[in-house]
Amino acid sequence: MSRADDIPFHLAWPWCDMPSQQASVDAGRLCITTDADVDRTVAQGLTDDLPLLSAWTDSAGQQWKRFELPSVAAESEAGPAIEMLTVVLQSRRAGRRRVDVRLVGLPRLSHADKQEDGDTPSDSWHEASSHAEGIIDRHIELVNRLYDENQPQEPPNAWQGHAEGMAVRHHGAVIRAWQESGGRDEPRMALVVRLERGHAFRRLLNDVCNRPRRILVRQRQMQGIARIQEVDPACMRWMVRQPGVSVAQKAGIRQEALGVVRVETADTPENRVVRDLVRRAIIACNRYIAENHRFRQHQRVRLIRRFRQELRDYLTRTPLADVHPLVGVPTPNYVLQHDARYRPLWDVYLKLVRQQKEQDEAWRWRHRIWAEHLTLGVMASLEMGDSGMSPPNADLFIRAEQVCGKFLDPSGVPASWRLAGKEVAQAIDLVPGDSISAHPGIPASLAALGADLLLIRRPLFSTQPLSILLIWAVLDFDIVRDGLQERTASISLALRTATAPCAMHGLLVQPSFAQAAGSHRATATEKNATGIRTALPEDVSCLAAAVREGLSMVRAG
Repeated sequence: MSRADDIPFHLAWPWCDMPSQQASVDAGRLCITTDADVDRTVAQGLTDDLPLLSAWTDSAGQQWKRFELPSVAAESEAGPAIEMLTVVLQSRRAGRRRVDVRLVGLPRLSHADKQEDGDTPSDSWHEASSHAEGIIDRHIELVNRLYDENQPQEPPNAWQGHAEGMAVRHHGAVIRAWQESGGRDEPRMALVVRLERGHAFRRLLNDVCNRPRRILVRQRQMQGIARIQEVDPACMRWMVRQPGVSVAQKAGIRQEALGVVRVETADTPENRVVRDLVRRAIIACNRYIAENHRFRQHQRVRLIRRFRQELRDYLTRTPLADVHPLVGVPTPNYVLQHDARYRPLWDVYLKLVRQQKEQDEAWRWRHRIWAEHLTLGVMASLEMGDSGMSPPNADLFIRAEQVCGKFLDPSGVPASWRLAGKEVAQAIDLVPGDSISAHPGIPASLAALGADLLLIRRPLFSTQPLSILLIWAVLDFDIVRDGLQERTASISLALRTATAPCAMHGLLVQPSFAQAAGSHRATATEKNATGIRTALPEDVSCLAAAVREGLSMVRAG
């Protein structure tokens, strides 16, 4: 790893601010810490700046900034994937500098277009990669459904719609949809499952693949001179170059010459789109089968396998086999926009393109996707049991596209859950990581720890916190070594060195493999931090228990 000497930085976990607390770069969520002169950080291949996690001043008076790094997007056949990421640092003092960072993380092994079967994970690396993709895909499916479809109104008079490029949905409907997106006993619903179940779509696709729209095109072919009806300048130039004086001599012993004929072909722009639709649907099938390997005998997975074979037959046993692959981004022609057979297929094609584009872009920010998934889980946890009640008329703002792994606008995350059964009126504020520094009751020392979520217990009519629960999300499966205990201890150390006029507790949440029997839990030896592994939303009760325990610990503190 190389760096500019006049712009110091180091890699660390979000809660570590000193090089002595530097984290291992084997896997997990890392960030880059620079001095305060750095104004912007741009990573190679990304359109958005790196997200700013926090800014703070250390005990020596030195000012620092922390930016989150994207995850590895490279592929590997076995073991962790390694990638060199170039980060451009723009500083008022030192100008523009380039920094090369060596990233190591999960491989992208379940890339379906490179797998023949897509349903046979061979080791823990395959399983971890497939499970991480499953978390991302499930969250994207949830967000797309919430954005595209109106949800059951809760309360009945709640308004929902679209404004400023975002969908407004009541938080209760979002939580219900998030809870329904899980299901430990069966594979999840997905776009490819809805396509397989769409009988009208399958009949239409079968009809178009077997009887595609054809057009007449002019081609130059060798023909008997008596049959030639049309020639063009290229045919004339060919004739001039042939030896002989008369036409018969130039035609040779076979008496053939180059002429223009009209040929019927299915190689049209709209059929190339249909061919690409079938190819993308096969990729979606492979990815779905790989993610649901433990449900390989489930009827839904078996139907997807059969649907995949049907799609493969379209590419080899129908006129689509002679259609050239699609090159570049297609522009819809008149047929795709208005033909009764092709217009529905174009709509499905756009959905597949949108989904796969989101999957590729979200893979870079998979830790932030997991953090947003966890935020919905914490909201569901606050509604469980008798410890609290949801805020009235709270809405969530959902973006059509992710911004550095975030679909939810932080300004719309509901806060102020009111505690029930208390003699003194108290509330719990839910503060997402992007809004921590703006909250008036959070000390700067805690804002610098880069938590993904804060739960603040405070008096109902005051902003001064009585206690704070800090929550971090790490999308890591500890394949090489078990790092949950070590990370939890590191959080405990960071909390003990932070100063705040209230009790504090830290909670680290990692995902567990879906096939694990229940959630696994590890607790640090110190009493001010807890680390758990859980599958969400299947094991939301485990998360709710950890949140309740964390809040009870800070109340006791």
